[in-house]
Amino acid sequence: IKENLYEENPIKKLPTSPKFLDVPRPTPFSDLVTLWKYLCLNVQNAKGLEGLLYERNQLVFLFIFGGALKVSDLSELKMEDVLVDHESKSIRVLIRPRKRDPYTITMPSLVYEVFKNYVANLQKEKDKLANTNNILENIIENAPIIIFWKDRDGVYRGSNKLFLELMNLKDEKELLGKKDSDFNIVENENYINDDLYVMTNKKPMLNYTETISAKNNDIRILNTSKVPLIDEKGNVIGV
Repeated sequence: IKENLYEENPIKKLPTSPKFLDVPRPTPFSDLVTLWKYLCLNVQNAKGLEGLLYERNQLVFLFIFGGALKVSDLSELKMEDVLVDHESKSIRVLIRPRKRDPYTITMPSLVYEVFKNYVANLQKEKDKLANTNNILENIIENAPIIIFWKDRDGVYRGSNKLFLELMNLKDEKELLGKKDSDFNIVENENYINDDLYVMTNKKPMLNYTETISAKNNDIRILNTSKVPLIDEKGNVIGV
């Protein structure tokens, strides 16, 4: 400016860094109390996975506001990084920074009881899920009909023993990871087209007749139904 190269200071026209505009502000203590009471109330009233979610949120609350952990610390945290001393009823959390040596942070005494309850309830839900899966596996395996399922790419992900017998396979290992094109079947393209129709349109094909012909001329006639497999978000993940 003094040399008359610029009429005004060009630095003033540079946009302000977001770091200066978004200044961190402490959370009011009254808001923390309200949030903690809300979490405690829902832990008491909620059941199953919903209650487990609120217990997890209690731990996140205590780790951040009680132990001063950063969100980046929590994103890298594993169950084995929570070091529990049952004798003293205390907890330390192991932090593993990428550019420095690991270190531990001692948590408030309240964390011990919350974490203990969370771990116990987490194991209960895992046991329930395992039991449910066992029941479903038994139903599928012993159902008097042929059952199989594939992913969106047409890769086999499971079946029952009747389907393995139909395909002349000794065990499921010979099926998993393979496609219809990997087997000695004449109508492979028909099966693939039916799968694509069901997945693309999200509509089942029920009670229709199809044949399965091995290239040795052994022909089987089947009454078939195919339905799309849809996840919790409404996305088709297979057939």
